[in-house]
Amino acid sequence: MDHDQRTKAVRTFAYYIVYIALGLAFASLGPTLPGLARNTNSTLREISWLFFTHSAGYTISSLLSGRLYDSSPGHPVMAVSLLLIAVTMAVIPLVPWLWLLAAVLFLRGLASAAIDVGGNTLLVWTHKDRSGPWINGLHFCFGLGGLLSPVIVAQSLLLRNDIAPAYWVIAACALPATLWLPWLDSPGIGTAQEKTGMRSSGATMVVLITLFFFLHVGAEIAYSGWISTYAIEKNILKEAQAAYLTSLFWGAITVGRLATVPFSSRVAPARILMGNLTGCLISTGLLLFFPGSREILWFSTFLMGFSMAAMFPVSILFADRCMKINGKVVGIFLVGANTGGMVIPWIIGRRFEAAGPRVLGETMLLSIVVAFIILILMIVKMAGFQRETAGGVD
Repeated sequence: MDHDQRTKAVRTFAYYIVYIALGLAFASLGPTLPGLARNTNSTLREISWLFFTHSAGYTISSLLSGRLYDSSPGHPVMAVSLLLIAVTMAVIPLVPWLWLLAAVLFLRGLASAAIDVGGNTLLVWTHKDRSGPWINGLHFCFGLGGLLSPVIVAQSLLLRNDIAPAYWVIAACALPATLWLPWLDSPGIGTAQEKTGMRSSGATMVVLITLFFFLHVGAEIAYSGWISTYAIEKNILKEAQAAYLTSLFWGAITVGRLATVPFSSRVAPARILMGNLTGCLISTGLLLFFPGSREILWFSTFLMGFSMAAMFPVSILFADRCMKINGKVVGIFLVGANTGGMVIPWIIGRRFEAAGPRVLGETMLLSIVVAFIILILMIVKMAGFQRETAGGVD
């Protein structure tokens, strides 16, 4: 292995470690919602504001941090962001007021987006046109963190009947990479140039892909954030057991992302995304038609996670077929993703107590159907770009 390959390998390993920590922090909110509601003396309707403020911070940071990565070395930015995640995770279970907790989640959202923009952008800059399997591996690590996080929460509830130890363990897991990253050389800053066939119509594709991120990421965050509460309110599972349901969801995402790695360089991204949405649709149908079945709940949760697994990284690969990726472009996509992560779970929370747990399945169904429509428009637009390119060559 030559020096360039070793450098790429070390960078990639570092990003993977960071994404495990990011997944640990990200997946902690859903299974701890009842505990945070008790800590702040809040209702489920009120506690849903945490999704809103976290995603608001995520959205703002998606725009700002992209410019940082495009103009300065990326590793120090990632290190500072990861340190902020560790601090906020340590503080969250100690906050007794909802407004202050919302502010802390806003800060965590700022830091999380900076890492998300950086991880995707720096990995593409590191591996360039061969980034497909590595992007899927990166998001596999995020799913691995998401798998472990609810297990840590469940053990904290079982052993201490308290969510605080879980948050402190996750905070500690984020610290090692903050010390390591600044010592690694950051990859060279890439440039965003339109690929052949994009021309003025490229903006339309950016809008479509951003809307697609809005829908599928919003649905993912909504499901992972509310499925535990759904199971509790339907009297299907107890609180500690429901935390394992969230763990199953993230475990399915982890398995799905690992399974997608060999196919990501051989199968067209559009085909993978179409299969993903079909699986999500089947899972939602099971949730709606068999609402009281414990077995169906476990199976549909696994299927939902497995089906959603590759959607984020493959959406990035779909975009990379159309345009050069840099921090600004990734930031725009993440604005859509995290606006969805802000709006869709918030809508569920606002309607949950009045309409009942069924609102989760109904909202998921609407999001997935609209995502299907957007994906079809994306495929049609891509075909138009390819015909335009072929005409130019002729």
